Amino acid sequence: MEYKEVAREFFRGFKKWAHHALTEGRDLISVVRISARGPGYSGLAHYRFFRHMLFDTRPAIRKVLILGVYFGRDIMMIADLMSIT
Repeated sequence: MEYKEVAREFFRGFKKWAHHALTEGRDLISVVRISARGPGYSGLAHYRFFRHMLFDTRPAIRKVLILGVYFGRDIMMIADLMSIT
């Protein structure tokens, strides 16, 4: 590999890592902020699942039906994610 190719691969990996780290930090801050607003059992894993289902699926999910809400933190998480778009 030439120096330019090595540098390109390094920066491509760094860019992917930096994006992942920023996303993780934003997710954690959002969950802490939502958790402070109300009680519930949903946490960071739920927030990531909802983000994945709402933004990473093809075709895009347009409607969501939630049954059996106990405190509603999951609805606050979905509302937070939908406000991003």
